[in-house]
Amino acid sequence: MGGDRIGMRKCLLGFLVLTLAMLLLGCEHKKDEFAIYTNDDRNDVYSQIIEDNFSDFDVRYENRPTAQLLLERGKGLITYDVLAESVIQADENIHWYPHYVSTVVIAVDRALTSEKISSWQELFHSSETIGMSKSYMDFGYLISAMAYGVEQGEMTYSLAPKMTYDAVEFDLASKAVVEHLAQRQSAKTLVLDSVDQPILVLMDYEAIELIRSGRKLHITIPEEGTLSFRRGLLIKGDTELPSSIVGKVQAAGLRTEDSSGEHYPSEREYARAVFPEDFEEIEQNIIRSREYLNRTILRTHRYTTATGRDHSISALAGMALFVLWTGSAINRSMKRDISVSFFVIGFCLVGWLFVRFIKWQVATDTLANRYLWYSYYIFLLTIPSFFFWISISINKNKDKKMFPAWFKGMLGVYSLLLLFVYTNDLHQFVFAFDKNSDFWTKDYKYMWGYWIVFSSFASTTLASVVTLCIKCWKSTIRVRIFLPVTVILFLAVYMYSYVNHIPIVFYGDMVLTSCLFILAFGETAIQTNLLPLNTKYSKLFDNSSLDMQILSNDGAVHFQSHDAEKIPELLTKNIIEGTKPLMIKYKEGMLLRANSIIGGVIVWRENVRELFDLRQKISRSVYLIEHTNSMLSHRSKISAEREAVRARTLLNQQLHQEVGDQLERLDLLAKELQQLEENGRLAEYELTLAEINLTTVYIKRRCNFIFYVEQNQMSANALVTYISELLEYAQPLGIKSASALGVAGTINTRSGILLYDFCFSVLSFLSREEQVSDLMMNFRIIDEKYRLLFISETDFATYQPSKELIEQISDCQAMLLSKNLDELHSLQIEIPLQKEDGLC
Repeated sequence: MGGDRIGMRKCLLGFLVLTLAMLLLGCEHKKDEFAIYTNDDRNDVYSQIIEDNFSDFDVRYENRPTAQLLLERGKGLITYDVLAESVIQADENIHWYPHYVSTVVIAVDRALTSEKISSWQELFHSSETIGMSKSYMDFGYLISAMAYGVEQGEMTYSLAPKMTYDAVEFDLASKAVVEHLAQRQSAKTLVLDSVDQPILVLMDYEAIELIRSGRKLHITIPEEGTLSFRRGLLIKGDTELPSSIVGKVQAAGLRTEDSSGEHYPSEREYARAVFPEDFEEIEQNIIRSREYLNRTILRTHRYTTATGRDHSISALAGMALFVLWTGSAINRSMKRDISVSFFVIGFCLVGWLFVRFIKWQVATDTLANRYLWYSYYIFLLTIPSFFFWISISINKNKDKKMFPAWFKGMLGVYSLLLLFVYTNDLHQFVFAFDKNSDFWTKDYKYMWGYWIVFSSFASTTLASVVTLCIKCWKSTIRVRIFLPVTVILFLAVYMYSYVNHIPIVFYGDMVLTSCLFILAFGETAIQTNLLPLNTKYSKLFDNSSLDMQILSNDGAVHFQSHDAEKIPELLTKNIIEGTKPLMIKYKEGMLLRANSIIGGVIVWRENVRELFDLRQKISRSVYLIEHTNSMLSHRSKISAEREAVRARTLLNQQLHQEVGDQLERLDLLAKELQQLEENGRLAEYELTLAEINLTTVYIKRRCNFIFYVEQNQMSANALVTYISELLEYAQPLGIKSASALGVAGTINTRSGILLYDFCFSVLSFLSREEQVSDLMMNFRIIDEKYRLLFISETDFATYQPSKELIEQISDCQAMLLSKNLDELHSLQIEIPLQKEDGLC
């Protein structure tokens, strides 16, 4: 047991070391200290200007509102004043350089629509399709500007009269705008991440770039007002900016606070645009923009976590739930190996969710994030393995080793598969993606290696369920397997949907959902008693009529039945310290037994007086039964011997009755043969010997017919064989025969005996004639009758059948006919067919 525990600890430690090693190796990212991040993924003019003026730096896109995190990783950040303000207040080493002004405007494409839009009110009531940015950062600014216009125009409640909002009017307006956009999304009059629509809500510099590309856009500053934001560069340290940046910004046509370029609206119109004084509401909208988009507008995360806060809360709540369930499952388990398996499964559930929690805190484009993602497969392979071991361990006697060699070998194979996943960056046989892409977490493909890994844990899960079904099907609780199997089927459908990127599943939290399915499977298996429980001792003892107790190792009574007597303290000590199992005499006719259990001893008393009396009665009954059986056996043996003598007597009587005359004739022929031998009459000796042989063959076969009588039917082939045999033995008597025997199938036994006796009678008659010519014999079925015909030159006029043969002919309703055929003579017998005859 100790070796198994040490081996399990080494296995878990190995997993932890491997995970930490991958995390440490993945903490670095190429050129992070030379990176300037931007929240705009469209490679805009300003980002290009910054990249051109800082040749040693990379401008990278990162769609995250957490400016501090980006600045910790890189050198600078291209952003708006909303985020810059909070950063420079928190860190004096970070400097803010605003370079141009960006205003949220409405742009109408005159080539696509003739509708005139001059206010947010007209925009909201327009039936034309609106295009907006899908970037979380940009969307937050656009929503804030639209909310400002709604608040100023007092349109909040007309947009969403059925909704209840917070007391803060700006927050109320923001949610009203989001609800309106959600309605447009449902009506398909809102398109995100596209600039091909008739009406666009975007930043003014973006509209100017579209005009320069050939679009006929009319830019409108809404009458209710809008928001302007300063955009520039946050930079760490004392890095000096080139003075040429300001000129390049103006030359690029970007609007500054001092000047505006071509195609921009007039300064009079820009007077309706204001810079926000308090950035807190704007920053909250930016933070909530992910939730607005995913949950309310796109509706991809309506039932799943959509924000970083949601991810964190769900992870912490899930880990707490899994810890509590693991402790409960271990406490309820009866077998140690199942308890260890539950511990490992619970550890994996908590570990999986913890890794997922850490992954959400790590930037997407780092190697650490990718290896945290690879670490999911530690748990995907480990959890099914131990569920399989649990299904194997049910109803199984305790082994000497907790985990056998084959199970350790299976874990070894899974370790190799994990290594295969962890080295995916080298070969990409599991996942294929661009490691340097910012969107590698979405733009990847499953390769053949993934399907090997997937089939491994899928087959192990299937084997667990099948094993559980097989074991339960042999018991009376087989109906209970339905609920756990249903959970696994739902998990299989979920995994299939996730792998195939079905939106309602793919946009959810795969880790948390999978863990909940696994917990549901384990709990349903426990609740349906498919797994042995350790929680019903109280009910057992309350309802038991046995005198039993459970004692802890210190002698305290934890459970006892109502009829249990208190055990003396000295005896209790002997029980605790004694060798188990233990059996001692307690009182007259009473035995006290004890056996070890985990954490204590179970003690019970047995009243053996009744058992002893019953044993005496059973012994007496066994003796009487054996004696009676011996007498019956002896009697049966005597009866069998008597029956055998009787059967032999009856058989002899029947034989004498059937062939008695032939036996007497055989005695006469034997005496005649002896006299001929003594007188030297060899020719007559040979004939007599042949006649003896013929008679002997007849007697032998005639005895066989006795056994056919009981069957009522006999084989016609056997009858033909017996008749042919008589003809063969008649040849030494000078009877040369030619036969035509064309009957097959079955024949009535009495008819067969008559035909055989008639044949022998004719041959015996011919053997006594002085001159015997050739004999022709024909056996056929004609007109529903058996016909046995003999044709010879010998005259059958003197043939006289025996008395017994005449009785047989009468019983079978047969006819004996003789005819003269010129120089030949015929003798035949005809027997009617019986209903049961099966002849052909």
